[in-house]
Amino acid sequence: MELKRRSLLLLALCAAVLTSTEGAIPNCCVGHSKKMPWQLLVKVSSYEIQTKLGVCDIDAVILHFQGKKICAHPKVQKFLQKIKKKQNSRLA
Repeated sequence: MELKRRSLLLLALCAAVLTSTEGAIPNCCVGHSKKMPWQLLVKVSSYEIQTKLGVCDIDAVILHFQGKKICAHPKVQKFLQKIKKKQNSRLA
């Protein structure tokens, strides 16, 4: 009976921890594309950097556009910065 009570308590504690922490299951890229067409990079509205130093296994750049996410190789960030710089200079 004591084992049953301890098991239920442990289960309840685990459930509370999982439901109380936002993002308990990370949304990581598990692979990435090394080549991205510039036509797609121009349409990127924002991006975020994923590092393997955290909970994810690989370094990646997560591209956001049109409500979608695409995982790209970290080197794509340099091209994104160049494209955004050109777009900003045209607006100025």
